[in-house]
Amino acid sequence: MDKACLVTYLAESIFMPSSLLQGFIRLEEIDDYRVKGSISYKGIEAEGIFHFNDKFQMIKFTTQDRAETGADGKIEYFPWSAICSDYQTNEDGYSHPTVFKAVWHYKDRDLVYFDGRLEGIEYGGN
Repeated sequence: MDKACLVTYLAESIFMPSSLLQGFIRLEEIDDYRVKGSISYKGIEAEGIFHFNDKFQMIKFTTQDRAETGADGKIEYFPWSAICSDYQTNEDGYSHPTVFKAVWHYKDRDLVYFDGRLEGIEYGGN
């Protein structure tokens, strides 16, 4: 569960710029449209790939580090994706996705278990 939490935090870190400045996240360019992200905290490590479109907007985050626990207690790792789309620019000029999906990629099918809309993002606050 701790590893799943870390990789979820990593997937969302692109939308929390200050989180990328912390010492526990590392980024490594793979090519013009993909970046490998790694997170390490208190001995637990996870990683995934950020995928970008030709406007350099993140369109997908993929990982092998999300596990699912079956009713029998067996833990299995399946590919997992966080998909972003429908980017809009807010009144401050920041571009952000408005549609998010979380998908398990099982051997026989894909399961979209979260499909939501984001109305806006606010940064700051005290």
